[in-house]
Amino acid sequence: MPKQELLTEKYSISTEKIDNGKGYWNYNQITVTRNEADGSTTQVYEYIRKYSAMSHTFEPFRQLRDGKWTDYALVSSDYTRFEVVNLETGKIVAQEQYRLVTKELAEKWKDDRYKEGDELVAAGFCPVDFYVPDVWEKFSYHFKTSETKLEDLPEYAQQAIKSLTGEFALYSGCIWGDDSAMKLRYIDLSKINEGIVTADERFGYVALAGKLRDSIYLDLGKDISIDVDTTLNFNMMTGKADADQKDYFNWDDVTN
Repeated sequence: MPKQELLTEKYSISTEKIDNGKGYWNYNQITVTRNEADGSTTQVYEYIRKYSAMSHTFEPFRQLRDGKWTDYALVSSDYTRFEVVNLETGKIVAQEQYRLVTKELAEKWKDDRYKEGDELVAAGFCPVDFYVPDVWEKFSYHFKTSETKLEDLPEYAQQAIKSLTGEFALYSGCIWGDDSAMKLRYIDLSKINEGIVTADERFGYVALAGKLRDSIYLDLGKDISIDVDTTLNFNMMTGKADADQKDYFNWDDVTN
């Protein structure tokens, strides 16, 4: 394993607005560069984000397979889904599938960017912020020199790094057309080398109290746990909190 380095410092992005004309959203031309040790930069990937705001939709991470670490990134070129890019080859290796709903249901949030089929249309969760926990960073106090190797670390740290680094992500965003509060979701990155990446709402339909990293705390001990700062929506007249805040979209009607 090379010396510990933050991937957010190793990779950077630049954006250039694409004007789509009056009445249409601007797009963003995104260029990803790797910052080399000699001070130079190398372009590793380029894509168009089909939305006017970038938000935090570029998140580099590393993953260990067969004894080799590879650099990847979560990106969102289409604002209603995400993909995983191999930063060493510049190729997309896995992409979230569109969620499909009936046309009747989607009429409530009619949008000309839905891709229509015979009976179903796509309805997406819009990513705003990605976070892939860097377990190397958690154990950074062990790294004294650039020659530090994985096997030099305590056993518990080695196991945590091998089993957790780049295997999952958290992200926030909202369903297109809902109340726009930032909801927390989970991404399984464990099968990206097989072309598979999935997301789910295992924590429930949780609205974050603030920005993603400010609203969560991960305990990467024997059992992985998470503390989440959330918001609740109360009915002013009854004083009761909404038991289910999926008022805008019922994901039980959705099929992958």
